[in-house]
Amino acid sequence: GYRTIEIQNVGTVPIYYGGATVTSSNGIKLFPNQVKPFSNVKDTFSLYLVSDGSDTADTRIVEYT
Repeated sequence: GYRTIEIQNVGTVPIYYGGATVTSSNGIKLFPNQVKPFSNVKDTFSLYLVSDGSDTADTRIVEYT
């Protein structure tokens, strides 16, 4: 089946998302308070999140089926 995944950066530092090898250099930046939805993704969809260096990030993730 398909689902929608939504991530929100509720922290004070940017986070970066991408595939299994995501880093702050190659990931897509999600700024504080920014939301990113991923609509109609397969059950096998994977998403990886990292912060920059020693920063600690606060992220919310929700799944809609």
